[in-house]
Amino acid sequence: KSNFAGQKITELAMHVAAWFVGAALAVMPACASAHVTVWPKESAAGAREKYEIRVPNEKQVNTVGIELRFPNGVRVTSLEQVPGWSIVIDRDGAGNIVGAQWRGQLQRSNSSNLAFWR
Repeated sequence: KSNFAGQKITELAMHVAAWFVGAALAVMPACASAHVTVWPKESAAGAREKYEIRVPNEKQVNTVGIELRFPNGVRVTSLEQVPGWSIVIDRDGAGNIVGAQWRGQLQRSNSSNLAFWR
């Protein structure tokens, strides 16, 4: 197992949570919090794996955007298209995937699963 990949996935979850909280605060002036989970928690070194990100909407308003930023050192090869959501993939100058934005509607008290491969 690779601790490096596990640390990077934990960083990814924090990046997602930070953006999610920022988006919620932009919509609601009251204090907001969010959490996401990323599975698997650990990665086999050198293996191509699918990572699933569960994004719950625990607020009283719909979530209309989810943004991911991948930490340096995480090589993402593809992202899953989620039905009902559009996706924009962000790339660096070398063409590597460095982030993505999904736009759609995540109703309150629901969750969405996003996925990417590395």
